[in-house]
Amino acid sequence: MWLSKLKKKKTQYILLGIIFTIAIALISLSTIITVVANTFGAEYYKGDSTADLTVITTKPTVVEKSKDWYESKGNEVRNYRKYDNYSISTNFTVNNKDLGIFMGLVMPIDNLENLTFKIEVIEGNSKQKAPLEGEIWIPSTVAESKDLKMGDIAKIIDGNGETIEFKVSAIINDSNQPSTTIGILYTYINEKDRELLKMLPEVKLVTMNTNKGSDNESKDLISYINEPLGGVVLDKSVYIMSATITPILAGGLGLMASVILIGVLLIILRSNIKNNILKEYKSIGIYKSMGYSSKKIRRIYLYGYALVSIIASIIGILISVPISNYMCNIMFKYLGVYTFGLISLGVVSMIFILFNCLVYLNVRGVLKAVNKIKPINAINIGLTSSKEKLKKSIIKNNSSAFPMAINDIFKYKKSNVTILIIFTLTFYISILFLNLSYSMLTIEDNLDKLFGTPKSQLVVTAQADKEDSIKEVKEYLEKDERAEEYYLWNGIGQSKITMDNLKYKLDSTALMAMTFDKFNDEDFSILEGRNPKNENEVSLSKSIMDNNKLSVGDYITINVENTNKEFLITGSYASMMGNQQNLRLTNKVLSGGSNGNIAFVKLRNKDDYNTLKEDILDEFKGVSVDKTYIPLKDTTSSIVEIFVPVSIILLVGILAFAIINIMSIILSTNLDNRKNYGIMKGIGFSSKYIRRRITYRIMSLTILGSIIGLSINMLTARCLFKLALGELDLYSFSFKIIIAFIIATLLLVLLIIYICNRGIKKISTVELIME
Repeated sequence: MWLSKLKKKKTQYILLGIIFTIAIALISLSTIITVVANTFGAEYYKGDSTADLTVITTKPTVVEKSKDWYESKGNEVRNYRKYDNYSISTNFTVNNKDLGIFMGLVMPIDNLENLTFKIEVIEGNSKQKAPLEGEIWIPSTVAESKDLKMGDIAKIIDGNGETIEFKVSAIINDSNQPSTTIGILYTYINEKDRELLKMLPEVKLVTMNTNKGSDNESKDLISYINEPLGGVVLDKSVYIMSATITPILAGGLGLMASVILIGVLLIILRSNIKNNILKEYKSIGIYKSMGYSSKKIRRIYLYGYALVSIIASIIGILISVPISNYMCNIMFKYLGVYTFGLISLGVVSMIFILFNCLVYLNVRGVLKAVNKIKPINAINIGLTSSKEKLKKSIIKNNSSAFPMAINDIFKYKKSNVTILIIFTLTFYISILFLNLSYSMLTIEDNLDKLFGTPKSQLVVTAQADKEDSIKEVKEYLEKDERAEEYYLWNGIGQSKITMDNLKYKLDSTALMAMTFDKFNDEDFSILEGRNPKNENEVSLSKSIMDNNKLSVGDYITINVENTNKEFLITGSYASMMGNQQNLRLTNKVLSGGSNGNIAFVKLRNKDDYNTLKEDILDEFKGVSVDKTYIPLKDTTSSIVEIFVPVSIILLVGILAFAIINIMSIILSTNLDNRKNYGIMKGIGFSSKYIRRRITYRIMSLTILGSIIGLSINMLTARCLFKLALGELDLYSFSFKIIIAFIIATLLLVLLIIYICNRGIKKISTVELIME
């Protein structure tokens, strides 16, 4: 009997199945992304194939102490290796194009199998174990962001001004560079070309593996060294975080949308079952009078919904698998190839079981109403007066299509509230993901908020390997009226400024000190207090403040050039620099008073950018000029690359979910009201009038839903972004795009209504009387 009922209402069940399919596909996709993001990176870095600890330094004493520490650890630390690197930054170009590197290294190697990190050739001769003489290998992170290709010519200018050329012979995936957020460029040449680099500054790379947690051991190593590092100490967790943080955030947003979809889905499901019970109230009563038990009647419905749920779940999961493969390979392409494996199989299996159990429990719960139906009451249904229904009209004495549509909204509150909820949540989630994509695409305009740098329209980068190389540019900017203000940045890392990781809870391996010649709270983001004005003041990132329970007005000890000094905390700010572990100081704290090599310039008129850029490039050799600081922009490229496609896929899925829902509701309503529409035609109402009445009702709910959804979004979206990103205000809102999206959605809904209502024209009064 349940199968015949399924066939009789196949249109309704097919549409419900499509709704289930879309929902389960989105839930499965988001869950796979989240789980894979948490496991793929950890699995890739598992074991001794990659180093647990990496020391990058220019100081021989740090190398010596690192080896002493390794020897003191016995069997706890192993695989000590030391590599010679050479520093390249502004003196490195490809096809005569400056890459804008924050920290660049070139390493001579003879066999990649002897390295304590993974290198995989993805373009070029994969059987080759090292570059040939005169060749260089470039990481895919940089190759993609800078549009570098095989056969390009890389040039390095050494300390004598001599140019060394290398041909790009391979694009590689390198475990030292799992994403652009690491901010360090590693390139590789043949060991026999080492002599060509002898005039470049040397940088040592020390790697080790440990039996204990790499985070704890890195802190112990820094404590043992007990001097400014002249570089950084990185533990494996930094690489894993760099590889997974963006996918985790993207998957988390998808899961949030999925939870909302599940809630909407259950509302639709329960509403659908209740409507079916009401429509078949008399039939259920007749079944009972014939001897059918409530349990047997419930099974008729339960089996039908269970079959739809199971088939839809299987199809939804099958759809999500190739999409998740595609998305995960975008997210982890700098590590390797993701394939659907046992973990993902376990995820979709669990989703299948939980989803169907949830559907079963809800269907069973609603079907308890069947127990209360009595045959005598069911037979009397339809014999009562309709005066009560007539009293529900809001607009009386008016039979025009629009007033009657408004009356229909209030007359059938339950079904219309369901439609309104669907539209409200659809517009809310859709606008949220639309703004997420827009925020990522315009992230370049918010780099100052993301990294704690000043607002500017032009950035000048002078030679990185020359002390205070920005000095001459500074004098030029002081005289040029096109520059309203400028800020000189010295991103000195841990070479001269450090903090005691035993005294303070912080990620000392990533700590980043930023000194500026001056601060202006109008151009520098600040959450609380103000930025430093004097050499004994400091403002700290919110992460350091929160982790150490510090407040504005407290004092903190900072090691500046091997001397511990007390600093007054004047403010806190949000920044991703140094894994959110960074601080701001004035350049006065340094004994030499160096202003570094970067100038952030605020223009009086943004249109002056091109002319000022050309003048600076003509005046100074060896400098680069851009609208933003390129290394920081490059750091965000992988974030944009992941967030935008995920947001678009979720947006399309949510819209499809809403559209199929509306189709289901309209078709079901029209089917249930065939007799009413036939009567209306019999007393003189036209098909056009009936279609207009339905259109006005659905469009009124759609417009109201868009207004409510947009209003909720404007109130909550920025807070959600800050909550997800740790107070970083990166939310961008384009009113034009949102309005265009809402208008496009309204037109799409209008088209769906038109298509679904075409069948009303075929309803014949004569046929209904014969029925």
